[in-house]
Amino acid sequence: MMKQYLREKARHPSAILLFHLGDFYEAFFEDAELLSRELDVTLTARNGNPMAGVPVRSAESYINRLLRLGHKVALCKQVEDPEQTGELVKREVVQVITPGTTIDAAALDEGINNYLCAVFPVGKRFGIGALDLSTGEFICTEAADRAQLEGEIARLSPSEILLPKEEMEEITPLLPEVALTSLSKDRFAVPEEDGFKIGVSEEALCAAGVILSYVQETQRHILSHIRPLRHYALSERMDLDPFTIRSLELVRPMRTGQRKATLLHVIDRTVTSMGRRLLRRSILAPMTDRRAIEDRLDAVESLVARGLMQQELQGLIGDVHDLERLAGKLGAGRMDPPDLLRLQRSLNRIPLIVAELTEMGAGDAELMDEIRDTLSNPRVGPLCDDMAGMLVDQPPADARAGGLIKTGFDQRLDQLRGEARALRAKLAELERREKQRTHIPSLKVGFNRVFGYYIEVTRTHLDKVPQDYRRRQTLSNAERFTTDELKGYEEQLAVVEERVKALEHELFEQALEKLSEEIPLLQGLADAVALLDFLLSLAIVASNYGYVRPMFTDKHKFVIQAGRHPVVEQIEEFVPNDIDLPVGTELVVLTGPNMSGKSVYLRQIALISLLAQLGSFVPATGATLPIVDRIFARVGASDMLVEGVSTFM
Repeated sequence: MMKQYLREKARHPSAILLFHLGDFYEAFFEDAELLSRELDVTLTARNGNPMAGVPVRSAESYINRLLRLGHKVALCKQVEDPEQTGELVKREVVQVITPGTTIDAAALDEGINNYLCAVFPVGKRFGIGALDLSTGEFICTEAADRAQLEGEIARLSPSEILLPKEEMEEITPLLPEVALTSLSKDRFAVPEEDGFKIGVSEEALCAAGVILSYVQETQRHILSHIRPLRHYALSERMDLDPFTIRSLELVRPMRTGQRKATLLHVIDRTVTSMGRRLLRRSILAPMTDRRAIEDRLDAVESLVARGLMQQELQGLIGDVHDLERLAGKLGAGRMDPPDLLRLQRSLNRIPLIVAELTEMGAGDAELMDEIRDTLSNPRVGPLCDDMAGMLVDQPPADARAGGLIKTGFDQRLDQLRGEARALRAKLAELERREKQRTHIPSLKVGFNRVFGYYIEVTRTHLDKVPQDYRRRQTLSNAERFTTDELKGYEEQLAVVEERVKALEHELFEQALEKLSEEIPLLQGLADAVALLDFLLSLAIVASNYGYVRPMFTDKHKFVIQAGRHPVVEQIEEFVPNDIDLPVGTELVVLTGPNMSGKSVYLRQIALISLLAQLGSFVPATGATLPIVDRIFARVGASDMLVEGVSTFM
């Protein structure tokens, strides 16, 4: 056994190896000491060597804690049936779980993407790849210099970054404190698929290629939900460096416990995890394409004009579960019966959303038409029909446990269940007959998992027990017996129940196999629902807070009437103010004493510009703005605008 452990540990030296032994995952040597230290589990010894373990049944929670601490975990499981081999059961690593490759919901924040990134330097440039394995999003770009690299990594906020081993010392200082994984530089190779190479730099392709290689190596099976690689240019988005993101408190407050201090908190009225992730990504990457911005504003405007429809649509999409991550589980082979039920219920809401959008009419906003057309896919109906009446209302998490398929869904299953009922009726009849035969009124036929079916007789009636009864178990106040007839029914029932479980599992797997062919459809539906949720959030905020649609100009002109700081006005009374920078005015030097409002004013203007370019209405009575390609913002170390504290100089 220890030879197996040492062999697998040698193959995965950088991971904590959890070795399956009975009801526990055990770690040995240095891994055991680390496990004991990080998880506060008992450190014992085996043959004088350190050993520590966690129960298999609750292993996920321990693994997630290790991932949050930046560790990798290699699961070494039994790959043979112990009953089918008389020798030592074969074990091998079936999965390596890392901070960037986990898809367990308990390890993830439902409103934040979990990116695995790769960085590949070529001269002064850097290729950047990113994959969210939980959703399948797969993207790449290139940074022209170190500053752009820092900014893009700050925006993506990955949980794990892959780096060439040879470049670790040079690149690491540019990156946030997350799990770093070093790989040999020859692992950073261009993917063989020619479709990847169109219009994409070699450094970006190398970064994307190593991600695919790493995921295939750690997950040990094909992942059908990873989307086609999508390249984007940094110029498509407003440039926000890490200091600006932090200073404007876009998605995280500068002080812990100040959640309400962020722009995300103020404009987040989403009701799905997918919409929340899209909103967060959009705040961190406002667009620079005027046409795309205007398309979003058209959609928001059409929803603002329909206040009642806002509520109706939100009520419908609020019942849609995280289709994006459900498709990810499906593609990764990790979907369980409750997940399938959530997917089924989500798909059943799609036609209702389409009906509501149809009432809106066509041509009002191109983006709304695209959403409705995507959700109107004719393949949605048959998918819903295939799963209709399949799962019980509260299916077990384990598809092999049985009890997950409704009666009436499958004729073969109903027939087997009928056979099981008939056998249980014979057991009830056996109990009735044995009471009459033995004259023991308290005699009963029962069942437990250890001893199976039994006839129980209390001690006061033991003298009436027939000769053909065979003792099975002794209790404090009763004895349990079996008979040839009871044993026969038990064996028959066991066979039928196993066939029922096997057929239920087969039907479940068939449903997943059919759904797997429709992963691109599910992802398209997820994108459409997420976008609708995002647009509704912006429309509701605009309606509730009196935001107006910004106007854009090709001239270098910046005019805001009665503008407000979107966050500060939610905390305290706010006096609106103006800014008028006509063509030809390139610079304003703003002076004034401490605590006079300079910080609020400057950041208010930045946030209004940012809101406009993510496609949102803005807190003002009017705004005419240019398309901004970059925002700079710096604040004093002790600034807390929502509390009226500023050290800006």
